[in-house]
Amino acid sequence: FRYNTSKFCYSREWIKMMGGDPYIHRDYRYVFYNDQDQPIGYIIFGPTGGDPLDIHITDIDYLDEKALLCILSFLSGLRAQVRNATIKMAPQAKFYQYLPNTDLASHRYVTHDMARVLHVQKVLETMKMPWGEGSFIVQVKDAFIEENEGIYQVNYKEGKTVKAEKVDVEPDLCVSIADFTQLVLGVMGLGEVMYRDTVKVNKNRAILEQVFIEKPVYMSDHF
Repeated sequence: FRYNTSKFCYSREWIKMMGGDPYIHRDYRYVFYNDQDQPIGYIIFGPTGGDPLDIHITDIDYLDEKALLCILSFLSGLRAQVRNATIKMAPQAKFYQYLPNTDLASHRYVTHDMARVLHVQKVLETMKMPWGEGSFIVQVKDAFIEENEGIYQVNYKEGKTVKAEKVDVEPDLCVSIADFTQLVLGVMGLGEVMYRDTVKVNKNRAILEQVFIEKPVYMSDHF
């Protein structure tokens, strides 16, 4: 592999986020290419201070595991000047497992919750459902949007919702709007939130665990 600091596709969003002289702002950008001169990944990092120097990788992207190994190999080449490198990545990446000794790295899970469902019924109508045919009933409590309050029965078939409507029956699952938001986004699965005081599973747990599963969630752009 090889890297180059000059080949960039300068879109408006890129300039808005990373514009300016890297030597003044102290952010360094590298794009990696394969033997066919095709970009396979990039990395942007800057110093965080310390002696010897620590760096913080503010943005990283790669096509596959091979590209990630190329980037990590490049970072390894900086070990004469750099003591620690901090990388913010999706939890599913688990890049530390590629290292010959996992004790060389430490990791921690950080979440910045900033999401809210505004239309519960619309979400239930459009979200991905389990394969096969089934139904479940969920009660959502929302202190701020009265229209969201209620008990919803959902019938699904072959991965899609057939019908979602408000009913007046005993629910299988009771959640707050915050719990519901995290469940439908896949930040956590049902098994991880069911011990909260705001979550109650009455019945139909097997189906609910197929509906509300953990999904790959990662946002690298922040306000």
